[in-house]
Parts: sequence; C-alpha cells; structure tokens
Amino acid sequence: DVIKLVLAVAGDGQSDLLEAAAEEAIDRRISGFPPAQLLVLSQGLVGGLGGKHSLVERLAEFWTETLKEWTKGSGGGWDSDDEVTKQRKEMEKKSRLSADQVVQLCKVMAPCGKERLLEALGANLIARVKELTENGRKAVELQLTEGALAQYARKDRLKRAVAAAASGSHSRSRSRRRSRSASRDRGRRRRSRSRDRDRRDRR
Repeated sequence: DVIKLVLAVAGDGQSDLLEAAAEEAIDRRISGFPPAQLLVLSQGLVGGLGGKHSLVERLAEFWTETLKEWTKGSGGGWDSDDEVTKQRKEMEKKSRLSADQVVQLCKVMAPCGKERLLEALGANLIARVKELTENGRKAVELQLTEGALAQYARKDRLKRAVAAAASGSHSRSRSRRRSRSASRDRGRRRRSRSRDRDRRDRR
C-alpha cells in the first residue's frame, strides 16, 4: 500500500524510494484516494520531501482545485429540502474532508507557501464555518494568529465568521439547557398535580 510505504520512509527524509512512492501516488493514483487518506498521505509527503518539491507542488495544486469544488458545493445552490437534495448533501459530505480536517490540512500544507492553496483553504472554511467543532474553531484561531492562515488575504472575515459561529453555538447550547430545564419543571408540576389528586381521592 503506497500510503503505508510513504509513512514508513518519510521520517528518513528525501530518498529515491520516497520519490518513487510519491510519483506513483500523485501522478497515477491521486484522484482515487478518499480525502481523509489523501490528508494522511499529504502529511507524509510534505514531511519527507519538503514543501517545495515538484511532486508536493502538484499535490498542492490538486488540493486547491478540490477545495474550490467543495466550496461551490457548500454555497447557496442547495437550499431545497427535497429528498434528492438531502441525498446529494450526504454524498458530498462523505466525499470531502470535514471542516476540522480542512483546518488540519492548512497546517500540513503550510510549508508549500502556495497563495492559491491558502485562498482555497480560507474560502472553504468561511463557507463551512458552522460545521467547525469547538476544537476546530480554536485551531482556526491559532492558525490565524501564528499559522498559515495568518497570511490569508481575508483573514479578518474568517475571524469574524468563526466568532459568530462560536456565539451561535453557545446560544444554541443555552437554549437546549433552558428547554431541558423547562421540560423537567413541567414534569415535576404534572407529578405534583397527580399526587394532589390522589390525596383528594383517598379522602
């Protein structure tokens, strides 16, 4: 398996074996890897070959175009709630990285220093900011401060979007807590009324 081979030899740095495995993966098989596996492969290749190697540059270009397609799919073209649209959304989710994994990709591909890739990463995160977990949002904030996203042209917009998503998440959490509390209160009141009726009946 080419991914296992890359990971096994990448720690030794650039070598003929690693370059041969990278060439096989990128030039012949790249479109066949599930995105999560390609993320793992990318980590090994960038770590072993360096961000400026020609094969890694081709890998960066592939990620750039892939991210652009995902961002289009996250746009406003799927507002309908019909069953076909829901199925398309589910298929799209299964065939792409999660928003948190896109943040991880930012870190993995940072040594490449490719502006087009950085723009594609940032745009995808803006489009999918509501999908980020709390840990994902913290990772974005760190990237905006001292990582690759610090060089992103629209970093202020991404920062505001992350803050808004965090605020919305906290509001939903408070709302759920209030709803659960109100439900418990209603349950207690019903049980209290039931006990009162039982006492009256016994009299």
